Formats: sequence, structure tokens, C-alpha cells
Amino acid sequence: QRHAEEERQRYRTLFDLAPGGYLITDRSGVIREANRGASELLGMSPTELAGKPLSLFIRHGDHEAYYEQLGHLQRDPGHRRWETPLRPRDGSPFDAALTMLPIRDAEGPALAVHWMIHDISAHTAAERALREARDALEACVRERTAELMQLNAALQSEVAERRRAEASLAESRRLLQSITAAAPCALYAYDLRGRSTIHADAYLAGCLGYSHDGAQPSTLDNSIALV
Repeated sequence: QRHAEEERQRYRTLFDLAPGGYLITDRSGVIREANRGASELLGMSPTELAGKPLSLFIRHGDHEAYYEQLGHLQRDPGHRRWETPLRPRDGSPFDAALTMLPIRDAEGPALAVHWMIHDISAHTAAERALREARDALEACVRERTAELMQLNAALQSEVAERRRAEASLAESRRLLQSITAAAPCALYAYDLRGRSTIHADAYLAGCLGYSHDGAQPSTLDNSIALV
């Protein structure tokens, strides 16, 4: 008898001083025992928690999921993990991870449930911040990609316009050459600022005694200066 009492006292001490929150409920979820960690998390003393339904600390919208978890424990001998916000009596809700382990008698249904409660608010806040940063980065990448696509489209349009302009200029030059070649007169253009010949047709070159291939503007400058 004394040995059994010592074992119970040892268990009670370990239960009370264990890190994190620990509860023992009956299979319907009514709290039988609570350690100091659970008392601090839920804002009530272990004595006050005894006899209270655990659903009291679960927000109303999650009650259905809570009772589903209890139902699974009756059929499954293994432990389960469930994450849900908990509402302390006089505090702000916090994100909690609940690990549930059924206590059974031989192979029968669960007689009680051992709950381990961990505050994971910092972890979920970090995950939330990471998701927000990732979403912001993806939005920035999408925006930058759209800008680059617009710039590329503008550049392609500019290149196409330049090619059209070059083709038009080349066509104009060919037309001018064909006109000057057919004209029965001398055509001559002189740059007053640069003081040099910029165009002289074959007719003028012939009049000055040059072949068409040899009638370069720089050559014609000297000849015309003597005329």
C-alpha cells in the first residue's frame, strides 16, 4: 500500500511539473486532472479545471471537429494530433497543437484521454509571415515579368519599325538612282557647311570626263572647283 502511494505521488509530481500543458479527460471530454502547464495556458487553476468540459475552451465553430476527434479515439488505439485555437478564460485565443492518446483497459474502448497541449502561436505566426513574404515576392516577380514583357514588346515593335524605315529608305534610294540615271541632265548636290560634294550623277561625271565608277564626290570637288 505504501509503495503504491509513493508511485502515485511520484506520478503526480511528474505530471504537475511536466513542460507543456497536460490534461486527462473522460471519453466524453470532461476534464479530470490538469497540470500547472495546462492551468497557465487555460487561465484556470487545476482545481477549477476539474469537472469542466474541454469544449469550453474550443471556439464554437470548431466544436464539430472536436467531437469528431473524440469519436476517432474510441475506434483507433493510436494517438492523434489536432491543431486548433484555444480560448483561455481571461486571455486572448492562441494557436494550440493537441496531441491525444486514449487510455484503454485491455482491448476495450477508451476509458479516458490523455491530452498534451502546446502553444504554437509563434510557429504559426512565423509560417504566416513566411507565406506573406512568399506571396509578396511572387507578386513582385509577376509584376516585374509583366514589365519585362511590355518592354520586350516595345523593343520588338521599335526594331520592326526601324527595319521598315531602313527598307523604305533603301527603296527611296533605288528610286532616286533610277530617276537620276534616266534624267537627260546633270544632277549635283553640294554641302555648303561641309564644303563637299554629296551627290553627282553619271551624266555630270561624263561631262567632266570621268567614268561612272571613277566619279567619286571627292574627285569631282576638285574638277568642279576648276570649272
